[in-house]
Amino acid sequence: MPHLHPSRLVGMAIEILDPDHTRREPRLGENGGFPLVEIVRYALFRYGFTARIDETGTDAGPVLTAANPKQPCRGTLDISDDGELSWYARAPHHPDGGIPIPSIAATIDNALTRALHPPTHA
Repeated sequence: MPHLHPSRLVGMAIEILDPDHTRREPRLGENGGFPLVEIVRYALFRYGFTARIDETGTDAGPVLTAANPKQPCRGTLDISDDGELSWYARAPHHPDGGIPIPSIAATIDNALTRALHPPTHA
């Protein structure tokens, strides 16, 4: 699957958590046989995000959770070791702040475009 490449996942994470690209994107070298979530965690940490890996004890394996401490309203995202990405964001009415619904939709579109995902048709 095209989304399994670490650089695509890192790009999507940056697009979601820092859409203004406030820092220079980290370069990824050879993976050296490291698990996918470790490669992505290291790159996101170098970018300035918080990133931790939790063992789930399930078939999905470890899950990376990342956030942008400079923009907590952007929410968090999880990336599983099989490359599945989930984003958790809030609407603006939440007491901790959030993102307007049209901005959430635009962010998803930009992240998928950046990752070069082919369009899907219903």
